[in-house]
Amino acid sequence: METRKIMIVDSSSNQKVVVNTDATTFGELKKAARAAGINYEGKDWLEGITKTSPVGDDSQLPTNVQFKGATTNNLVYMLTNTNKKIRSGGGDRQSIYREIKKHNLAEKIKEAFGRNYTQIGNAVLQDFIAKATAVTNEVIEKVAPKKAKEPKVDYKDKYEKTVEALAKFIAVLPEGVLEEAKAISETPASNAVEDVDFSEEDINSLFKD
Repeated sequence: METRKIMIVDSSSNQKVVVNTDATTFGELKKAARAAGINYEGKDWLEGITKTSPVGDDSQLPTNVQFKGATTNNLVYMLTNTNKKIRSGGGDRQSIYREIKKHNLAEKIKEAFGRNYTQIGNAVLQDFIAKATAVTNEVIEKVAPKKAKEPKVDYKDKYEKTVEALAKFIAVLPEGVLEEAKAISETPASNAVEDVDFSEEDINSLFKD
């Protein structure tokens, strides 16, 4: 991992510290934060762009996140005093993990939030599990209607006619258009990661209630 800038904001003191680090896990970030003189004991961490919270030292830090139309590895974390009542979320972490595995929701959670479930807070996971299992139960309870006999379709004929139509369309296109299309297809997609900075306005927007 290349060095990136991670801003850490302490909500209680409004202290803002930018840590330059190649950390890829929460444990590595904590070491860098400690070296920078940041006191994070008894505090919760929330990343502002992805709205994710690490749940253990092995939690992977977000990468290639989208911020104002740019792809960046820079992050901004808010530290807040731990609220044990809220943190518990009405259930322990291991029971939530068991429910995720039981209902095979790991990939669905990743698709919905863009992050592994180990990087998402209890309350969010519980809400997702409740909605997902409710939909599953509803489908199971419904009696499946008798499957109607599908009409026979000659897909081969439709395929051949489609290919023929496309070939005729391409044949009449101006040569300049074809050359431009070829150039675009050969141009690699831009995956540049930008070094963005977070302003006071950005921070307020990311962490507003």
